[in-house]
Amino acid sequence: MKKILLALILVAGLTISANAQSFEGKGKSDLSVGLASGFNKYDKLGVQANYNIGVHDFVSVGAQVNMWFSDFNMYIGPRANFHLLNCIDPSTVSKFDVYLSATMGVRFGDKTQFAAGGYVGAKYDLSDAIAIKAEVGSNPMLGVAFKF
Repeated sequence: MKKILLALILVAGLTISANAQSFEGKGKSDLSVGLASGFNKYDKLGVQANYNIGVHDFVSVGAQVNMWFSDFNMYIGPRANFHLLNCIDPSTVSKFDVYLSATMGVRFGDKTQFAAGGYVGAKYDLSDAIAIKAEVGSNPMLGVAFKF
């Protein structure tokens, strides 16, 4: 998995050509995949996928799915992102996107329970279609985002 992720990042790095706003606002969407650790249990490693669509110039909403490798644990729930740079100066052209994210949903495993979390995230555009991203908070993640 790590080799595949590294290969995707390297291929994306060879195609650098973007000079657009990282979060483009209403109607634009992205799909992210990456490695993540568990909710407040940083010794668990797994994968995370999320889909976001812009509903405003500086707000996006979507869904998130996490699966951890050590035992069967899975999280499914909605998420919302508040894109700070777009809010501060919407006319700025930047490859960076810094956002605050909140999520709440259901965690399955030994027992089913409600789970909520918050993150600070950053995304950097490598091209018009691919970005790398990192999130820190209740569920840290490092991955790749595909914009469409």
